[in-house]
Amino acid sequence: MGGRVSSQELVGRRAELALLTDLVRRAADGEGGAALVLGEAGIGKSRLVGEFGRVAREADALVLVGECVDLADAELPYAPIVAALRPVVRDRTEPELTKLFGAARGELARLLPELGDTAPLLPGALGQGRLFELVLGVLSRLGQERPVVLVVEDLHWADAASLDLVAFLIRNQRSERLATVVTARSDELSPEHPTRDRLSEMERSGRARRVELGPLNADEVGEQVLGITGTRPTAELIRTLHERAQGNPFFTEELLAAGVDEALPAGLRDALLVRVQRLSENGRSVVGAAAVAGRTVDHRLLSAVVALDDTELIGALREAVAHQVLISDGLSYMFRHALLREAVYGDLVAGERVPLHAAVAGALSERPELATAPTGAAAEIAHHWAAAGEAEPALAASIRAGEDAVRVYAMQEARRHYDRVLDLWDRMDDPEGVSGVSRSTVLTRAAEAHWLAGDEAQPPVLARSALEQPDLARDHAAAARIEERLAIYLWSAGESDAALAAARRAAAWSAAGPPSSHHARALCAEGRMLVMRSRNLEAREPLEEALRIAVEVGARAEQADALNYLGCALSFLGDYPAAIEHLRSAVRLAREGGVLARGLSQYENLSEILSDSGQLENALDVAGEGMDAARELGMQRSYGLVLTGRAARCALALGRTAEAGRLTSAALELGEETFFAFNVLEARARYEIARGDLDGADRYLGVAASMAARSDDLMWAGPVAAVQAELALWRVRPDAALQLVRATLELAPDRECLQHTSELHAVGMRALADLARAARARHRDDSHVEEAKALLARLIERLDSSFPLGGPPIRVQADVALATAELDRAGGSSDPEHWRTASGLADTAGHVGTATYARWRLGEALLERGERESAENALGEAWRAALSSHEPLKREIHALARRARVALVGSVTDADSPGHDLGLTLRETEVLRLLADGLTNRQIAGALFISEKTAEHHVSRILGKLGVNTRAAAGSVAHAIGLDRLA
Repeated sequence: MGGRVSSQELVGRRAELALLTDLVRRAADGEGGAALVLGEAGIGKSRLVGEFGRVAREADALVLVGECVDLADAELPYAPIVAALRPVVRDRTEPELTKLFGAARGELARLLPELGDTAPLLPGALGQGRLFELVLGVLSRLGQERPVVLVVEDLHWADAASLDLVAFLIRNQRSERLATVVTARSDELSPEHPTRDRLSEMERSGRARRVELGPLNADEVGEQVLGITGTRPTAELIRTLHERAQGNPFFTEELLAAGVDEALPAGLRDALLVRVQRLSENGRSVVGAAAVAGRTVDHRLLSAVVALDDTELIGALREAVAHQVLISDGLSYMFRHALLREAVYGDLVAGERVPLHAAVAGALSERPELATAPTGAAAEIAHHWAAAGEAEPALAASIRAGEDAVRVYAMQEARRHYDRVLDLWDRMDDPEGVSGVSRSTVLTRAAEAHWLAGDEAQPPVLARSALEQPDLARDHAAAARIEERLAIYLWSAGESDAALAAARRAAAWSAAGPPSSHHARALCAEGRMLVMRSRNLEAREPLEEALRIAVEVGARAEQADALNYLGCALSFLGDYPAAIEHLRSAVRLAREGGVLARGLSQYENLSEILSDSGQLENALDVAGEGMDAARELGMQRSYGLVLTGRAARCALALGRTAEAGRLTSAALELGEETFFAFNVLEARARYEIARGDLDGADRYLGVAASMAARSDDLMWAGPVAAVQAELALWRVRPDAALQLVRATLELAPDRECLQHTSELHAVGMRALADLARAARARHRDDSHVEEAKALLARLIERLDSSFPLGGPPIRVQADVALATAELDRAGGSSDPEHWRTASGLADTAGHVGTATYARWRLGEALLERGERESAENALGEAWRAALSSHEPLKREIHALARRARVALVGSVTDADSPGHDLGLTLRETEVLRLLADGLTNRQIAGALFISEKTAEHHVSRILGKLGVNTRAAAGSVAHAIGLDRLA
C-alpha cells in the first residue's frame, strides 16, 4: 500500500481534544493546569497530543515537547525537559537569553550547556529544589510572552529526576500561563512502577486531570480506515480489523498496512515487522542500528555506526522513510512509533545487537554531542558498553555518568551509576587502572549519592568501607573528609554518639596538616554535633578554632558556618548579644562572599535568636530579608518557605494575626509537602487557632507532627507539641494536653533546650491547673497540684543550669513566669502579682498572645479577690488586644466579663496606630514617620536597627500602599494624618 500511514482526521477523540484545548484557553487566562493522557501502547496518545499541539500553535501558544527515553537500565536525567527547552535557547539572541534566564542562567546551564558556565553546586535537596524552581521561573517568563504548552511524552520511561521535576511543575504551577500535558502507557504501570504513584499524586493534588483513552469502536475504526485509504471499507474488513486490533488505532494501521488483500499476520508483533521486512538489506541494517541507538538518532551517529558509504546510507534512509518505518526532522531520524522500535530491537539476534551496541558506544565516546541528551551522554555510553558486554569501558563511563548525575542533582540516577561501578569493579583485574580512581573514592561518592537520594541505611556502610581501604591509611586528609561525611550520615540515621565520634576523628585527622578549609569544616562538624546534643559549652572550643582557621586561610563559607553554629551555641548558653553579633556577621559573609545560597539558614537562626531576645520587629525584618534573598536565588520553595514560616511566627507573636494569615497562605500555595514547610505548617496551625478554626489547626498540626516524628529532637517536636497541647486545651481536653506534654518531654531529656520546650512546660502547667480546678469543683482528691510543683521544679532547675554565660532569653522568662502563675491557679489561690509579672515579661518579649492570656487570668484572679476596678482594667486591656488577634481568647474574656458583669469598653481601633487605616504595619508606620522627617534609607536603618536594604524594602512597600511615586509625596501623606507629630 502507498499513501498515508494514518488518518488525516483525528478519529474518536473529539471530547479529549476539546478538554486539552480548554486547558490552553485557561492557561492564557493565567489559570493553567495539567492533563495526564493515559492509555495502552498504540491507543493514540501521541496522535492526540500531536493534534493538540497543532491546535495550540494556531492559538498562538508556544508548544514545547520533550520525550522520555527508553534505554533500559540507563538513566538520562531531565531528558524530556532538556529536549523541550533546547529550541528556546537555540532560537534566541544573547540579550533575549539574558532577559529570559537572568540569575538562573548559571544553574540551568547544568541542563543546557549552551547557556555557559555552571553555578557552584549546592547540597543535594537544596540544589535540586532550586533547579526545579528556576525551571518553573523560566516557563513562567515564557508565559508572559504567550501561553506555554509543555508536553512530556512517555512518562513511564522517565528517570527519577524527570519524574520529580514534572511532578514539581504540575504541583506548583498557579497563575503561570502554562498548560502541562503528560502521556504514559497505562499497561506498563505495574503496582510497583514509580510513575504510577507519581501520577496518582499529581491527580490527587487537584492540579492535574486524568484523560484515559479507550479503544475505538467499530464505527470509528471504519472512519480511521476511510481516512487512511480514501475508500470506505467493507463491513467484513471493519469487523476483522476491530476484532484483531481490539480498537487500538496503531495496531489497526499496521494490520491494514500488512495487506488488505493478503492474509493478516498471526500476531501484532509480526504485523509491526511487515514494513521492515519489505526493506532492502541496507534498509534493514540502518533500521536495526537505529533501534539499538534509541527511538531518535542523529544522522551523524548512524553514519558512524553503519558500514555504508554516504550514498548507500542516504538511500537506505530514504527507503525507511518511504516505507513509513522512520520519520525525519532534517537533523535526525525517529521511529514512527515507539512500539515499532521495540519490535525491531526485539527481532535482532544477539550477534547483531552486541556489535551494534559497541559501535554506538564507540561513536558516542568520540562525539558525545551526538547523544540523545548531551547532559546524559556518559549514561548513554555506559548503557551501550554494558549491553555490548564490555565491562572496562562500561566501568569508566559509569563513573563519568555518576559525576554528571550529581552535577544536575539527579541523585537517584547517581546512586544507580555508582552501584553499577561497584558491581563491575569486582569483576576485573585492574579496576583502578581502567577507571583512574581508587575504590575508596568510588565508595565515598556512592555513599554521598545514596545519602542525597534519601537512603539513610547504606551511606554509613559505604563510608566505613571506604575508610577500610588501604590508600586511606596514608591519606589522612581524605580520611578526614570521609569521617566528616560519615558523621552527617550517622546523625541522620539517629546514631548521635557514633556521629560525634566520627566528627572528632575527622577533626583529629585533619589537624595533622597545615591549617586548611578541610580542618575548619571538620571542627565545625564536631561543634555542630555538640550543639545538636545540647552540649553547647563543649561546642565553643571546636567552633572558635574552626572560625580562627577559616579566617586565617580565607575560607569564607567555612567562616560563615562556624559563625552560624557558634552563634547558636552562645544563644543556648545565654550570651545573646554575642550570639546576635556572630549571626549578623554570618549573614553578612554569606551575602557578600558569594555563598548566600548556602547561608539562608543563617537568616533563620538570626531571626529566631532576635525573636527569643524580645526583638521581634527586627526578627521579622531579618526573616523578610531572607525571604527576599531566597526569591532572588530561586529558592522560594525551599529556604523561602522556612523563612516565611519564621516571619509568620513573628507576626503572630506581635499580634498581627491577619499578616500571619497572608504570609502562610502565600507560602502554602508554594507547597507543604517537604520539610522546608515545617515552620509554615506550625505557624499556620497557630494562626488557625487564633482565628478560632480548631479543625483547620488540627490538619496542619498533623502534617507538622509527622515531620517532627522523623527525629526525636525537641527542636522540632517541642514547639509542635506545645501547639497541639494548646489546641487540646481550647477543646477543653486538659487530660489529652497533659498526656502530650508528658510524652514529648520524655523524648530526649538529656538534649532538652528551654528555648524549644519552655512553651511546652507552660502549656503543661496550664493543663495541670485546669485539671486541678476541675477536681476541686467535684470535691475529689487529685495529684495534679503535686505534679505541677514537680514540673515547675524541673523547669526552674533547667533554667538555673542552662544559661551559664547570661540569663535566659526574655521569651523563656515569660514562659517561666506563666508556669509559676499557673501553679498558683492549680493550688486554688491565683496570685495577681504572679500574673502581673507574667504579663509584663510577655510585653517585654513582645508576645501579645501570651500577655493577653496572662491579663485574662489576672482579671480572673482579681475578680476572685473582689478587686473589680483593677479586674476591669486588666480585662479591658486583654479584650482590646484579643479583638483582632485571638478569637478563642476573645470569647473567654467576653464570657468572664459577662459572668462577672464587667463592662468591656473600647475596641481594637483605639489601640491602632494612625497608619492602620492606610494599610501600613506598625513597622511601616515607624518608617513613614522617619521618612517624613527627611531621613535617608541609611538613617532610617540606623534609627530602627535594621539593614539599609530592609529600610529600602519598607520604603518601597509604603510608596506602593500609599499610591505615590516619591518620598516627598509620602511625607505629605504623613503630615496630613499628623504622623510626623507623634513622639
